[in-house]
Amino acid sequence: MRCCLSLLLILILAVTAPAQDSPSQVRDQVERIVNAHHVTGMSAAYFEGGQIVHTVATGLDSAGGTQPVSSQTVFSAASLSKPVLAYLVWQLADEGILDLDDPVSEHFDYADLRHDDRATIVTVRQLLTHHGGLPNWREGDTLRFNQDPGLGFSYSGEGYVWLQRMLEHVTGLDYAALARQRVFEPLGMTRSSMVFEDRFQDDYAVPHNDHRHSEAMHRWSKPNAAASLQTTAPDYARFLIALIKRTDMLEQHLPVNAAMWNDSPAPEANTVGWVPGLGFQRGDRGTQYWHWGHNNGFRAYFTIVPAEERGLVFFTNDSNGLDLVPDLTDYAELGPQAGWRWAGYAPE
Repeated sequence: MRCCLSLLLILILAVTAPAQDSPSQVRDQVERIVNAHHVTGMSAAYFEGGQIVHTVATGLDSAGGTQPVSSQTVFSAASLSKPVLAYLVWQLADEGILDLDDPVSEHFDYADLRHDDRATIVTVRQLLTHHGGLPNWREGDTLRFNQDPGLGFSYSGEGYVWLQRMLEHVTGLDYAALARQRVFEPLGMTRSSMVFEDRFQDDYAVPHNDHRHSEAMHRWSKPNAAASLQTTAPDYARFLIALIKRTDMLEQHLPVNAAMWNDSPAPEANTVGWVPGLGFQRGDRGTQYWHWGHNNGFRAYFTIVPAEERGLVFFTNDSNGLDLVPDLTDYAELGPQAGWRWAGYAPE
């Protein structure tokens, strides 16, 4: 049986096998993977049994610069922001403030959709699972449904912004303050925020498209529940450790039998789908939960295996970053990533 990572990834049998590789061996191997895919910089964290076991960082925070990526380097998390909102919704459901099957309109009158009566029937669960009928992002100033609510899967950042407005209305807090008070501070996520903060400036990854600096917006000044999270790999691993304990929510599987985008493959029946806030996938390691981030020259990915109490998350500042998924997850003995393939990132 082959050895596995010591610094980042560990082979799991019935019980976690002891680490076999030295830290230097692990770093060399991870650097080979990152360099082979020409990724500018990457930071990753691996956890098991409720503890962060290994972290690794490699590459540069800016192409042409000299500052290396560290475990404390802040990345823009893109869509890895969405599970944070889901976690907040779960908390309010625990407290009896709302129910996942409530129409969102019972808690908040969304001005952006007053022009369409279908907005009155959309539920919290439908938005969390991307079945609310909304586009990813609106075209122009008017938000419009692209299909009837509940009809089928339609990935939507707009749905998460709608939920953000609902949470702000219900709690009376700005979303950045809400996430800080209910998620980041309790979980010890000391270098995380829903907006860019000046304290991140000295160790912050700059986004790159095709190995060149991206000029797109990435230092968010206003919170966006679908996309604006600023965080580090160890901080996000702390969040995943909390997330993995919520088996009550993770087991609410809604299979998806359609392609993510028009140019991505439809999944095999019941292999890929959504729970309230993140995807699930079934493969060699049983049921895993996952999400990817793709925005403005940043790429990110996580997968967690609740049955084995372990998971992996990584952030990159390069448009090639998601090319790392198969090599890193294979090295982690996490098996093929059906969700990554369904999302359209596997080579043809």
